[in-house]
Amino acid sequence: MAQEIVSNSKNNTQQGELGLRDLILSIRNWIGYLWSKKWVIILFGLLGGALGLGYAFLKKPVYTATTTFVLETGEKGGGLSQYAGLAAMVGIDLAGGGGGLFQGENILELYRSRTMISKTLLSEADINGKKQLLIDRFIDGNKMRKGWKKPKLKNIKFAPDNTYENPTQQLLHDSIISVIVKAIDKGYLMVGKPDKKLNIINVSVQSTDEQFAKRFQ
Repeated sequence: MAQEIVSNSKNNTQQGELGLRDLILSIRNWIGYLWSKKWVIILFGLLGGALGLGYAFLKKPVYTATTTFVLETGEKGGGLSQYAGLAAMVGIDLAGGGGGLFQGENILELYRSRTMISKTLLSEADINGKKQLLIDRFIDGNKMRKGWKKPKLKNIKFAPDNTYENPTQQLLHDSIISVIVKAIDKGYLMVGKPDKKLNIINVSVQSTDEQFAKRFQ
């Protein structure tokens, strides 16, 4: 019995030594293989580093401008007066009441509405000492004119009130505004509530144009 135990112990030791030896040989083989391919590995490493560096230089940084405010609620008429200007922008008259207008998700939809976004786009901002409509800033910043082949598109100019005598010109301006409004609502503007139980509203604008993001929000 004792001999069998000793024999089993020797066998286990030999198997353990063989397993360790195989592991060491396997590691050596892998090291040898990798060493034989060292120039290929170095080449791909340098290529990957160069691509990453080039991407970092070519990719424009994205700036985010954020405004956070608290939406007050109450039964007093004075609470609504502070939002009268906001409602007027979308063509809503609060003179007759409308206390539920700024409750729930309504305020979020107002900020994302076409009227609100277009009004903001047609507002004038002082950027680096030069007054410019935000819609013109957006068009120039995104190089949209390069994709417009027709002269009437390349030379298009917007009026702050977006009113033009020529019906064709009016339709053209309205169409461009609609396209830009959809682009901003989809990829630039973010409106939300961090906590659904609170009346805190976050309005953020993301853009590669720092000045546009700052002025638009």
